[in-house]
This record gives sequence, C-alpha cells and structure tokens, in this order.
Amino acid sequence: MNFPPRHLLTRIVTIYEQWDYLHHWIDEDALFNDPSVAWIVCNDAPHSPCPPGLCAAICARGASLLTPAFNLGRSEARNLGARAASSLWLEFIDGDDVPLPIDLDWLRSAPRDRLVHYPHRTYALIDEKVNPMSTLEPPNPFFWQIGLIRRLPVINCRPSCLIFPTEAFHAIGGFDGRYDTCEDLHLIWKFDRTAIGVTEGPAPKQLYRATGGERCDPEVIGFYTHRLLRMGARQTGDLSDVIHTQADAQALRGIRALHTELTKHYNASISRHVDTLRDVSDLFWRARDTFLREYRPGFTLRFREALKILFRH
Repeated sequence: MNFPPRHLLTRIVTIYEQWDYLHHWIDEDALFNDPSVAWIVCNDAPHSPCPPGLCAAICARGASLLTPAFNLGRSEARNLGARAASSLWLEFIDGDDVPLPIDLDWLRSAPRDRLVHYPHRTYALIDEKVNPMSTLEPPNPFFWQIGLIRRLPVINCRPSCLIFPTEAFHAIGGFDGRYDTCEDLHLIWKFDRTAIGVTEGPAPKQLYRATGGERCDPEVIGFYTHRLLRMGARQTGDLSDVIHTQADAQALRGIRALHTELTKHYNASISRHVDTLRDVSDLFWRARDTFLREYRPGFTLRFREALKILFRH
C-alpha cells in the first residue's frame, strides 16, 4: 500500500569523518523552523560515531541519524537516505558543505516533473569560519559540447545545485556507486535519457566547499569522462551503453585505444602508491592526483578530440 509523502522536502546529509563541519550550521534555527522539511544524517563511517554532544543537537532538531553496518560509499549512502525519506523532493548535502534556507513557498509551486537547478555558490574556511564567495560559479558546458548530455539544458551537475523529484529519482535507480568520482554526472546523464525538464531555482541553497582538487580543468574533466566510459564498457563489453548515436568503427577503435592507454597510466599510479599508503581509503585520490600530474599533456587533447568524434550529432 502506498502512503502519501509526509513532507515537502527531505534534506539528506552524508557524513564521512566530517562531524566538525556540522557545527557551522546545526545551530541555525532558520534551517529547521518548517515542519514540512525533514532531515536525515547518514554516517557512512561506522568506525567514527557521532560525538555525543553533536548527536544530541541533531536529535533535538528532529533529524534522523542513520549509520549502516559498514561503509557504503557516497552514492549508496545517499540512496540509503533517499529510501528512508517520505517527501515530494530530495536534496543531498555532502558532509563538508553548508546548507542554506530554501524558499519553500516557491518549491511548493514548482512543477514536479522537473529537476530544480539552483545557483552555485562556494565557500572557503578561513580561521575556521565559513566565508561565502561573492560571485556565483557558472556551469561547465564541456559534457554538453561533446554530446554526452544532449537534451537537458546546461546545468551544474553537483547535488549542491539540485533538488530532485523523489519519484523521478527512484525511477532511474538513484546514484550508481560503480561510477565513483563522477556519480553526479552519471545521474544527470541518466536523467537526460528521460523526459524530465529543468526549472531554475531562485537563490543558492547550499555553500559548496571550494578546494583546489575539484577544479573542472581539462585534465580532471578528461579523467572523469574516462571513468564514465570505462564503467559502461565494463558492464556491457562495449561502449554502446554510454552513447546516444551509432559511432563508426574508426571512432570506436580510437576511443578504445585511448581508453587502454589511459588505464595503463592510472594503474601505474596505483602501483607506485599501494605500498606506502597509510589509509587504504585514500588510494584512489592519491593515484588520481599523481596520474593527472604526470601523464603527458598532449594526451588530454587527443582524448577530448576522440570524444567529440564519438559523440558527434
């Protein structure tokens, strides 16, 4: 038996050893003064339980605290929160981001067959205080330019800029943890293959923590795109799962050759680090950073050009 949603919006916070960041906003009454908004905090680091004082503050706000038996990864932790929600809309907040009050009257009137895309604002921690940036960050159009996303308008793929209709989110299966580090892009790619539209929200709803490692420069974009293609190929034995149009044999051969070369560089980076890691969970990020720093600059251009051929109209 299906029951109607109990709330307008569920704000889902995923935490991995990031409890200190919650102190920047848990005392903000404006975030918690509307009963139509539910809060779920998912601790994806069971070995790092919520500090007692903070746990009491979270419970006092009426938020649910979920702790799985083992580390799920960010995608599945988000999905866990989504499954526990009973609301028309879903929002996902990373542990080091800062939620802002949302215009709920506006959201009540928003069409529920569309994603809601909000302006993107970042922040920096200075002397342990949140300092919002004065300017908004525009979306990066690269994935639209190469044809990976075709139907939706150019938006920022980060959940800090999006609110999802709950029904549509579950209909496409939510986040997919196989696409680690580009799960946000993959989710938008899946939405692009449905009939869903986009509505522009009125003001930023989160502050996204600005870090040097998250810049969308060509190398990072190329690497994230490689991950998307690689996972599609692993699941199907072909690249047809991740393209909209039939690509000719020459283009497919070219992209497979580049894929093989890229994978060799990536695996070489892992091999150099694996014996010196203090924390195994850090493996991917250290390998990625070394890979981006050391592989020859001309490779990015070749990879991007091959993608443009593969995803041409």
